[in-house]
Amino acid sequence: MNSPMLIQYNNTSNSIKDEFLAENIIEFNYTNDEKIDEYISKKIIPKIKEQEVDAVFIKDSLSDNYLELYGLIVAYHIRLSLELGDKRFMPIVILSDIDGYTLNKLSSLARILFTKSIYLISNTKEGMKNLKAQVLTPLTKETYRKDFLDLINIQSPENSTNHSIANEWAIYRWAEFLKVDSEAIRRNNEKVASMLYFKYLLAKNPNETSKALGYKRPQKSEKILYIDDECKNGWSDIFKKYFSINKEINFRAFGKDFRKSNKFSIISQAIQQCEEYNPDVVLLDLRLTSRDHEEERKIEEFTGIEVLKHIKKLNPGIQVIMFTATSKSLILERLYKYGALGYIKKEHPEDKNSNTKENINKLSELIDEGLEREYLKKVWSITQKLQKLTIFQEEDFKDLEFEINSIFEILDSNMQKRYTYAMLSIFQALEIVNNYYIDDSTKKWRDGYTGVEIKRDGYTKQKINAVLKRLDLFGKFNNEIETISKMRKSAIHPPENRDYDKPTKDNIVNWFTMLQNILEKVADDESNS
Repeated sequence: MNSPMLIQYNNTSNSIKDEFLAENIIEFNYTNDEKIDEYISKKIIPKIKEQEVDAVFIKDSLSDNYLELYGLIVAYHIRLSLELGDKRFMPIVILSDIDGYTLNKLSSLARILFTKSIYLISNTKEGMKNLKAQVLTPLTKETYRKDFLDLINIQSPENSTNHSIANEWAIYRWAEFLKVDSEAIRRNNEKVASMLYFKYLLAKNPNETSKALGYKRPQKSEKILYIDDECKNGWSDIFKKYFSINKEINFRAFGKDFRKSNKFSIISQAIQQCEEYNPDVVLLDLRLTSRDHEEERKIEEFTGIEVLKHIKKLNPGIQVIMFTATSKSLILERLYKYGALGYIKKEHPEDKNSNTKENINKLSELIDEGLEREYLKKVWSITQKLQKLTIFQEEDFKDLEFEINSIFEILDSNMQKRYTYAMLSIFQALEIVNNYYIDDSTKKWRDGYTGVEIKRDGYTKQKINAVLKRLDLFGKFNNEIETISKMRKSAIHPPENRDYDKPTKDNIVNWFTMLQNILEKVADDESNS
């Protein structure tokens, strides 16, 4: 040992202190004004970093309360502080007034005594003399995990909730991976960097920053709303940076500390945001209040689930992606029952299957899928408007009401040919309108109208066009009628050995808009007759 350092309180043997240069002695002057991890990270670790030192001696107890064993905590911080570089591996000597067996009974922190390059000696001149007879060897990068990390276990702080730990850890991981910087991120990172538990996690789970360029980015455009009580703690900045990659995505974040708000107020505010912003996709946190973290809380009572249900009442075409720290499969599977498109897991430290890059890629895929389905908002809106038409009170239009309502259900499903089935329902609705105006057996207008001729051998398309001409809509929609008639024929009688045009979501929206115009005109025609 050429440059040993001593970290001590007023309980270190004078005979030992005499072995050190004054400039190599660090006085441990901790008070309860700040957290112990913060004090060690901000006051002790920097002094070790700035001085030339090849071994460190630490008194096991660095306060008037021997049971606090702050010296052992300092030893853990040295081993786990990445900013120390290779100094993390230097020999650490623990000075104690009791033996290792007793220390181990007093605290689980004493587990560090059973790792390599940690030496325990008595806090006496004799103890120092015996140590000098030994050769102190440091750890190496190659043996660091095997000889230290795998032999210890740092528990999360007792005063931290599972939710707060998951949020702080996930914010740190996502921000590091995506290279996001903001005041909120810096505050979070400072907490992560100083807390012993997080240092332990970072040492065991280094982030894949070198692979950051490989993550997926959303390709679709439209509007995304993010709702989370942790919004302003860093998540909002992360998502702003992430979604800014696509200049056509409009992103809005809504969230604050909801702990003083009741559930009904939160739901009301969230729905108000949806009504004002009219998002295509909502990224929604599952737990928004302190009560949501109670163990006995039922899934359907989570505030996020309540908000999800209200969003789906507002417009089930709005796609909702849940954001959650839970890894319970029962909860995750139930999210689909309430209409969620999918979920993204905040990376809880204890979830060994969680991976930052995979979570970001999954988010990208879900966002693109959600924005691909944004047309459902318009389909639902049209459905709601049509249901208010007075014609649906008539017996002639009962079947039409069924077809109209089934269109959204078909499109909102996962069936493979949902566009084709929706097309058939729209066409069936058009045939019901035909039958309302035209007697199929006589090929005449039921009300004796003579303004437009009906061909006696006319197909459904010709009859629809006749109705359109009567309603002064032919010039506006004859091309759409041509397209839907052709695609319907190909779907019912597919041509052999060749591809044929199949309906797309854009076709469906255009045809459904056409149907809306026709039925509104029919209703207006009725009111004027």
